[in-house]
Amino acid sequence: MKRKPKTGNVKIRNAQKLIYDNITFQSKLEVYTYKKLKEAEIQFGYENHTFQLLDKFNYEGKSMELFRNKNEKVFDWQRPLVRGMTYTPDFCNLKRKWIIECKGFANDV
Repeated sequence: MKRKPKTGNVKIRNAQKLIYDNITFQSKLEVYTYKKLKEAEIQFGYENHTFQLLDKFNYEGKSMELFRNKNEKVFDWQRPLVRGMTYTPDFCNLKRKWIIECKGFANDV
C-alpha cells in the first residue's frame, strides 16, 4: 500500500487554522482560550510579544557536518552560523506577568 506524501506542517496533527474576530488562530484550542479570556474580561494580547532567547552567533570551533555529494554521504568541517532562538507565547499580559501557551495532544515531536 502506497502512502500519501506528507504535506504542510506535519509536526502538529489535526491542527486547523481558524479565523475568529478577524484573528487567525493556529488551533481550536487557541480560539477556545481566546473566548474564555474575553468572557472573563481579562486583558491580554494574542501572539503580540516575542522573546529573544538566544542571539545568532558564529561558532568559533569547528563542527563536522554531513553533506550529500553526488548521492554520496560526505562529512566536512564547517564553521556554522548558529541561528537565534525566539519564543512567542500564545497569550500574554506582560504588565501582570503571565503567559498562556496552548498545546494540544502530545506527539513524538
